[in-house]
Amino acid sequence: MAHLVQHTTAGEGAELTAPDAVLTVKIDAGHTDGRYELFEVDAPRGPATPLHRTGWAKAYYVLHGRMIVEVEAEGFDLGPGSSITIPPKPCIPSQCSARRQSFWC
Repeated sequence: MAHLVQHTTAGEGAELTAPDAVLTVKIDAGHTDGRYELFEVDAPRGPATPLHRTGWAKAYYVLHGRMIVEVEAEGFDLGPGSSITIPPKPCIPSQCSARRQSFWC
C-alpha cells in the first residue's frame, strides 16, 4: 500500500475518548501505510498518562496550555509552540500544568 492523501480541516476527525484526554484523529495510519498517525489532544489539568513505554517514537507539539513531559529522568516543560521528539521505549509520564491544553502527537 502507498501513502494516500488525507485532508482534515479544523474541527474534523474521528474523536477517541481516553481516560485523561479527548483525541481527534487528524491523519490515520491507513493513509500513511501504517508508518505514523497524527492526533490533536485536548487534556485537562492534572496527572495525565501514567508511566509507560511504547515501541514507537513519539513527537508532541503544544498548541496552547502547558505540559511537563518526563523522558527517563529528565523533565521538559513545554508551552505553546514547543515541541519534543521521544525515541522508542523510554519511560514517559506526563502532566498537564495548564487549565486545559491542546497538542499534536
